[in-house]
Parts: sequence; structure tokens; C-alpha cells
Amino acid sequence: MLDGESTWKSLRRTLRRAERKFRDGDPEGLHDLRVALRHTAVVAEAGARPKVARGASKLARRLSPLRQLEVDRELLAELGRSGEVSPRDARPVDEILAARQSRLRDKALKRLSAARERRLFERLGHDRPDGPLASRLALETGENALRVPRVLDDEGLHRLRISVKRRRYALMARRDLGAPGLEEEISRCRSLQDSLGRANDWRSFLRDLVRLRESRHADPGADSPLDAIFDPAADRAEIARKAACEAVAASGLVPDREPRRPQPPSPPPDRDAALFRGSPSLLRDDAIRSRSDS
Repeated sequence: MLDGESTWKSLRRTLRRAERKFRDGDPEGLHDLRVALRHTAVVAEAGARPKVARGASKLARRLSPLRQLEVDRELLAELGRSGEVSPRDARPVDEILAARQSRLRDKALKRLSAARERRLFERLGHDRPDGPLASRLALETGENALRVPRVLDDEGLHRLRISVKRRRYALMARRDLGAPGLEEEISRCRSLQDSLGRANDWRSFLRDLVRLRESRHADPGADSPLDAIFDPAADRAEIARKAACEAVAASGLVPDREPRRPQPPSPPPDRDAALFRGSPSLLRDDAIRSRSDS
């Protein structure tokens, strides 16, 4: 069990450890670093340390595109292992993603060495008494009860995923401070977050495939390895979306009281939208968030 003051030391150690894993090329390094940053942001916000909260959130967002490339390659490999995509089609796409990943990794390493990012770690090293941290975390997880959006479209699932994740991090911080009886809810949040995250991963992968095709300036009538990946990826996205909705229904969460928002008119059908089996929302960049937010 941590006391209030050593909470900040623990966060700093976790961040340092994750940063070293990332620099050393550990496959889980970037994921661990972003989780540590998100966790730090939630606790720092509750602990009235706004500069730390903003700094951690901002750095996590800046690492988002790199993390999404990792996820895209993982999902592409998954399609290859299942036989849904042939090595001939997967290889050229993976090579493009790998090249972009390498460039972004170099930029991320430079960013982590920048003065602004180093100050984030230094601030966490300046420990101070916790003050109202425990009570504010209790307030965060008490009054801000999770509610299911009335419209479980892409945006609704994304907003719920972020809320579940924040609540889980706050519950974990309360547990570390000694609050009892939280393990069951933390476990439920983790399970729901996994289901929502899986759906988000496939949606984001589809979005990136569309962007990749557009960036290659391909002839609309020409065959492309991307065409062979769209259909199985769209199938997986639909399966993951249904599984996420089922997980939400089984969670027992209370529906939100917000009025149903009017839906925008559907865009005219085009070639890429048809590939997504009537899910044009997958093509709306602003409505889709990557696992970067995870």
C-alpha cells in the first residue's frame, strides 16, 4: 500500500521503467509508456497537479500515431496467420507500415529527450504530501458513474471506452492508496475496456487502410494489395463491434439520460464505403480515434 506522498514516486518509477523499455526496443515498451502516462494524467488531475496532468496527456497523444502503426501491423499479421490475407498481399502493406513506424520511432525518441518532456519526469520527482488525493479519487469514481451513451455508434463506443479507462485508472490509484474492495470493479472495467478497445482497433485499422490507399494515389481501377485486405478487415471490425455492444449490454451500466442526437445524413455511396458493408462512419476521420487514446 502506498501513502499519498509516495504515490508520485511510484508513478515516476513506472514511467522511467516504461521509458527504458521503449528505448531498449521492448515490444511492450511503447504500450507500457502510454498506459503509464494516461494513469499519471488521471491521478495528477485528481491530485490538483494540472501541469503534470497536461504534460502526461500531451505526451501520450504525441505518441499516438506510433502506437497505432504498431496496432495496424499486429492486426495485419493476425489476418495473415488466420489465412484471411495472403503473404503476397500482406507483405507490401506491412513494409510501408514498418517504414513509417521506424521514422516515427526516431521522432519519438528525440521528443522524449526534449526539455519539455524531461520536466514532466522532474515534476514527478518533486514529491509533496498527498493532501486531498485519496478523497478526490473517491469523488472521481463515486459521482462520475459510468453511463452508456444512448447511441452506441463509433463515437459512442469511443467515448465509453475513454470513460471506462479513466475510471479503471482512478480505481487502481485508490486501491494502491489502501481503499479495499475494488478488485472486482477494476476487473470488470478491464474486461469491458478490452472489448471496446478491440472494436476501436479494427475501426482504426480500416481508417488507416483508406488513408494509405489515398496516399498511394492508386488508380481506382487498378488492383491493389489493399483491396484484398479491406474485406476481411471489415468483417473483423463488424464482429468486434457486435462483441463490444454485447459486452456493454452485459455490463449492467445505466444508459445515459442525454437526448438522442440527430444523425447526419449519410454520404453518397462510393467504392471504398461499399467495402465497409454500409459503415460509412469508418471513413470519418474526426469520429474515429485510434488506440492512441488507449
